[in-house]
Amino acid sequence: MLKRFAQRHVTRRLTAACAVPQFRNKVTAISPKELRDRKAEAKIARPLSPHVTIYAFPFAALASITHRVTGCVVAGGFVGMGILGLCPMTGLIPSIICAVKGVPAVYLPLKALTGFSFCFHSIKSLFILNVKSNVAVADMNKIGQVALGASALLTVGVMFV
Repeated sequence: MLKRFAQRHVTRRLTAACAVPQFRNKVTAISPKELRDRKAEAKIARPLSPHVTIYAFPFAALASITHRVTGCVVAGGFVGMGILGLCPMTGLIPSIICAVKGVPAVYLPLKALTGFSFCFHSIKSLFILNVKSNVAVADMNKIGQVALGASALLTVGVMFV
């Protein structure tokens, strides 16, 4: 009797350990219209991402974007003057500069934009060239602040020249 009890106990344990649960998937056929409707409902129920409008840019990112934009402005100015210099007419560039100087509403903002772009891009480029490889965001914030302040002062100085 003990032998029979032991056999039953071992058999029950083995069958319980080795039992594979049987799952049955329910497959239902739906029409293409119902499928489109279900997809549309799922899309409506999904929340929209708040995107970048709710995030505040760190100052280092704004300084980096400004550095790139000012580099494009400076490069565009040099390329534009180079293209104008290719014209066979002598005195084209000085005549354009004199014409722009005659309209203060165009000349003063253009002078400020050119001065700020050149100063900011040059100063920040010099700082970045002297930065060590492992730099923290706080260091980049400080570099951006110093470059912005120095270029603002230099731009004011350029406006009086």
